[in-house]
Amino acid sequence: NETRQEDLNKAYDALIDLANALNLPPKSLSLNGSLGLAFGSRGKGGKNAPLAHYEPANVVINLTKNKGAGSLGHEFFHALDNYFSRKIFATNSRMLTEQIKNNEIFEEEDAALVGFQMLKKTLSNTELVKRSENLDRMKGKKYWSTDSEISARAFEFYLKEKLSARGIKNDFLVNIRSEESWNEVAEKSAAKNYYPYPTKSEMEDIKAAFDFLFDSIRFHDHDKNYELYSAATENITEKFSESNLIADEKLTEEQKFLQNFSREIFESEVKFFAGSEEIHGRYDY
Repeated sequence: NETRQEDLNKAYDALIDLANALNLPPKSLSLNGSLGLAFGSRGKGGKNAPLAHYEPANVVINLTKNKGAGSLGHEFFHALDNYFSRKIFATNSRMLTEQIKNNEIFEEEDAALVGFQMLKKTLSNTELVKRSENLDRMKGKKYWSTDSEISARAFEFYLKEKLSARGIKNDFLVNIRSEESWNEVAEKSAAKNYYPYPTKSEMEDIKAAFDFLFDSIRFHDHDKNYELYSAATENITEKFSESNLIADEKLTEEQKFLQNFSREIFESEVKFFAGSEEIHGRYDY
């Protein structure tokens, strides 16, 4: 009973930190009351058993009793990925990141859909994909390099950075091995230099893509829960498919001035894109 209470307490604290990092109400993390959380009650164990997993069919995250700590953030992104797949495409068992293509043009104008596409496109332009593919060659089957897994691991790194910026460390929510530690452990194996998470140099663009994605997600009261939904767009998905988000660190001095001006005067967040000349920025008001 003490262990059970400790798991509940740590999960509660981790979810509060997760909500704070994403600027979302804690209740919204239940995905409109649909998401379940299990502790060591749905896995089969055995050799090479996963530390945790998400079940799309049952909409539940399972954390193993002994090694599940540190995986909650990763599995939550799987749940969010599946949640918007169900909302947008009405497919219960699939992930949105596995269904969209980098240059696909959508008939329905959906900001979250564009946000997931921008994230997928950004990740595909990093060396993380090649490193993950090399790990899969060692494993003998595709796992590390699937779009849903790459996205969830990138989210872990993003979440850790967001928490760190606020002076928060929560190993129950996210606990990933550093690149240096990975290479040290893998020194004598083929996995050396195949770090399965983003490197610090890759995180500028990836952070901008995640910021863009979560800027596109809204919430409102619904049946005593907070329902997450997508902000609307106005006929711009075709232009977005031709463009890439510019990380804040790579903006010109003029763009930085306009961004700061918008924040201070209008309290609005402006994003800039490279690509279509018809898109100069994106703002919320």
